[in-house]
This record gives sequence, structure tokens and C-alpha cells, in this order.
Amino acid sequence: MKYTNKKNLPDALVQAIIKTTEEYEDFPELQNYISVTRLIDAPFQYFETKKNWDNLTKDVYDMMWAFEGTSKHSVLEKASSLGIKETRFIHRFSLDHRDHEGMSSCYDWHVGGQIDLFNFKDDYLEDYKNTSAWTFHFNPEGKKEWIEQLNINAYLMGLKGLKVKGLRIHGILRDWDKKMYLQMSQAASKAEKQCTYPELRVKTIELPLWSEEDQLDFIMKRLEVFQSWNGEVCTDKEKWYSQKYIKTTNTTIDNYARCEGYCSLTEICPFYQQKLENTIL
Repeated sequence: MKYTNKKNLPDALVQAIIKTTEEYEDFPELQNYISVTRLIDAPFQYFETKKNWDNLTKDVYDMMWAFEGTSKHSVLEKASSLGIKETRFIHRFSLDHRDHEGMSSCYDWHVGGQIDLFNFKDDYLEDYKNTSAWTFHFNPEGKKEWIEQLNINAYLMGLKGLKVKGLRIHGILRDWDKKMYLQMSQAASKAEKQCTYPELRVKTIELPLWSEEDQLDFIMKRLEVFQSWNGEVCTDKEKWYSQKYIKTTNTTIDNYARCEGYCSLTEICPFYQQKLENTIL
């Protein structure tokens, strides 16, 4: 990965951001290794990032979110007595795959997930998210990706003899606003509805824990998606597609939020390059 510093951020901050990202993007030297966060993401993101890693370019300013997320590590360092923290669990899965010609082959995938904390107090798997207050407002029961991530990690832990009894998310809300909470709370009260905007800067929720059978089934289905990948770009859902309303023209346009500001593969993505040529993005 090549890095730029177009905003002239301080050198110390630049080095810290780069180190954080390199650790996050680490690919251990295992056959077909894939992290849990990659497994629940788009195959295009995984394969093209791995293939083009040395030639991709990122500006450190656009990676600030990764640096901000490291705040949880300082919290966990002081909570070492509570349980197992910041540990990676890896397991090899064998996948029987049948290609388009009907030929069957067996492939091995190493799936690795790093947990934040396995709390010995109640055997809950806990994860800390540096995120927006609006994330919880629009997803009061938790994001789909959080549920998938923690259930896969729980399964990997179970293979090592650690029985997870529940899942918990702690959100550290970087943009929480007390005035916004009071406004949202009053509006919800008048409408006789529950206010979903977080009351505090830290929000804790429990997530559904799947059965071991469902956890394994989900893992194998995701591995099949990756094994069957044939070069397709991200789906609309994976591009975070929505209709964007333009007030000045009273029209709507296709909006691909991930492509526009949250993807490091735009320079090699045929979809993005085509849209760029057509000035749709």
C-alpha cells in the first residue's frame, strides 16, 4: 500500500495511522486466509485488495476512522483481568465445491477472527465500536454486520473450548450530542414512540446469539460465495446503494456511498471507472 498526505497531517499522526491500517490489513501466511470482517464483506474487496495491495494508494486523512477506532485498545489494556482480550482465533474449514462443469473439489480456508473481550464474569463476547450515534438510532437492535461478526467469532472460540453465552456491543459514540438527544426524546414522547437516539455517549446492547449449527451454516455459505467468485464487482448492497434526492433540480440520482468515499479500490474498479466516465458518481 502506498500512502499520501495531501492535508499535511503531523508526521507522528501519519505514522500512527499507517501502522494501525497495516495491522488491520494483515494477511497471515496461511493458505486462503480470510478474516471474519472480510468474510462478511464483498468478495471483490477481499480478492482485489489482496492482489493489488502493493499498488493501491490511500491518503492518510481518509484513514482517520481506523485510527480513531484504536481508542478501544487503551480501554481493553486496563481491563485485562476481566477475561480474554484482543485475541485472534483461527480455524481451517474444508469446503467441497462444485464448479460450473459439475467437477467437485475440496478447498481449505483459514478463517480468523480477533475478539475484543471475552468476559469471564458472564461468558459474554464483547466488542467495542467507535461509531456514530446515528448508527444506533437507525439500528437500535444492532447492525447486521455486527451480528454476523460476533456469531462467527463465537463459533471460532467454541472450537477452542470457550463457550460463549451471549453477545454484547459497546458503542463509543464520537458524534453524540446532548441537545440532539433532548430534541429527539421530546419529539418521540409527543408521538408516543420510543426514542432510539442514544441517551449517553456510550451505548451498550445485546445481540442475538445463533445456535452453533446456524453459525457453521453461515460460515460455510459465505465461504462458498468466495470460492465461487468469478471477478464480479460489488453488488448494489455492497456498494451501499440508495436514491439521492437533488433539491435544486427536484430529481433523484443513483448514489453509491461506499464507492464515493469509503473504498480504496476505485482506481482499479471497472464499475467506478465506468461511472466516472459517465459523470454519474
